[in-house]
Amino acid sequence: MAKYIILTFSTEREGKHYVARCEELGTSSFGESKEAAYQALLEATLLYLDTLDELGECAQFLQAKGIVVHDGHTASKDMPRCRRADIRSQVVSLDAVAAL
Repeated sequence: MAKYIILTFSTEREGKHYVARCEELGTSSFGESKEAAYQALLEATLLYLDTLDELGECAQFLQAKGIVVHDGHTASKDMPRCRRADIRSQVVSLDAVAAL
């Protein structure tokens, strides 16, 4: 069964760029648009989780951070709803992390 986590990504404009941050993991990145910043953050977050997985520490790290690992094929029922345009919930497949 597929495993995934739900993370919170936020963006804010800083000068000419947008900076995106993952609240739960502390990862961050930037881009010339909100979407570019989100995509760069997703890539950075996947690489971070992949490194933890390679070290055999991903499950322990997620547990220590209080991040719930969900089982299933769909995350729609678990997605928190956010009304702010600068914050979004991001589903990250742990199966995708292990495949990197």
